[in-house]
Amino acid sequence: MMDLLDDLEQKILLSKETIELQEIEIEELRAQNEELSAVADENLVLKANQARWEERLGSLMRHFKEESEEDDEEEEEYEGEQVTA
Repeated sequence: MMDLLDDLEQKILLSKETIELQEIEIEELRAQNEELSAVADENLVLKANQARWEERLGSLMRHFKEESEEDDEEEEEYEGEQVTA
């Protein structure tokens, strides 16, 4: 009977240790999850910033292209006037 109680006590102690280790692991995983969540949030902000900058850059490039085309047209008109003069 005493051996049975000793075995039961050992199983209880082992179970308690297992539970404590799993609780520690759960806390570590929660901390990692919080870090990953923060990184994911930062990633969303950075992607939004990138999209805004890409839009600005595209707008500037379109503006420069339009300016360049206008300059080319003015230059062609000026050259045409020089030929007829």
